[in-house]
Amino acid sequence: MDTNILHRSAALSLAALLMSSPALAAFRDTQGHWASPYIAGLNERSLIGGFPDGSFQPDRPITRAEFAVVVQRALDLKPVPGKTFKDVLAGFWAAAAIGSVSAAGLVGGFPDGSFRPNEPVTRVQALAVLAKALPEGPGSPALRWYHDALQVPAWAEPALGRAATAKLIVNTPERLQLVEPGRSATRAEVAGFIYQTLTVLKREELPPLSIGLRSPRGAVLSTVMVVPEDIDPDLPRLLPPEAEAAPATGSQQAQSDDLPRLLPPEGDMAEDIEQSVLTTAPGTIAFRPGERIRVRAVGTPRATVRFTIAGVSDKLPMEEVQPGVYEGSYTVQPGDRAEQTRVQVTLVDGNNVLSAVEPRTLEIGAG
Repeated sequence: MDTNILHRSAALSLAALLMSSPALAAFRDTQGHWASPYIAGLNERSLIGGFPDGSFQPDRPITRAEFAVVVQRALDLKPVPGKTFKDVLAGFWAAAAIGSVSAAGLVGGFPDGSFRPNEPVTRVQALAVLAKALPEGPGSPALRWYHDALQVPAWAEPALGRAATAKLIVNTPERLQLVEPGRSATRAEVAGFIYQTLTVLKREELPPLSIGLRSPRGAVLSTVMVVPEDIDPDLPRLLPPEAEAAPATGSQQAQSDDLPRLLPPEGDMAEDIEQSVLTTAPGTIAFRPGERIRVRAVGTPRATVRFTIAGVSDKLPMEEVQPGVYEGSYTVQPGDRAEQTRVQVTLVDGNNVLSAVEPRTLEIGAG
């Protein structure tokens, strides 16, 4: 490949990261973007910049080299030599930044001795790096309340646990309940990660933000299940958020063995645990025309809760039958047909929107 092209590309990448726009100037493509406050806050402090055309390109992936430059600047790391990587030559445009974050113990590269500077940085990689910059703290169950917590690789679990506790895990508003560890991080998400890290470290006088975080006011949607007509409505018991968890026994325990722990070992749900947790075992439930589908959910009291049966009906109301316990129903119509569909419940509490899905599938219109 033409080395001039590589050099021009590197220079553009460096300019995009380090060029500071005038104070308070808005990028032309971030107005209305969910991460705009994060981006503006960092740009005003010359910690991140945009492109020469006045854009920020918030949804573009960011490379590992670009991420190293942002981290070096945001954490004010001194340009000292670090670990030598076989694919980062001395003349590489981001070599100094990669050396600095390596010397600070924030990155270690890959087992084969490479850094892979031009690969997109994944969300788990970015969060693990920033979590290492945080003060050591006690363990927390916060990570397990994300739906995809089991997808976090073992090597990153301690760091991601600290990131979850410190509220570094920023995501798009429709995916607040996901870590998405293997997905490439966008420039907007990295701005959120960095902003929250600096807030925890108190390196900058940044106003607190909760955009893209799990519900800051402690909203909870902890259980979603379809209750067949022949089941006592009080069974299985659904624990309201404030209740103490009774130990599962018998078949209930067998159902939950392959699911994430639903409550901390002590049995109390901490105020900062807001994520949806699914509690029923996988399977399929069939409903024929005329039969009633009952849905129950446990969550924050006095919220607005609705449920959707994918491909059949949406935004069906649910009534709060006791504090924090919601019920709704739908009678299958003759023309309803759906295979392997699911029930999703959405809880709205102020600005907080949570959703959870019944893990069992439904067959509508069978028989």
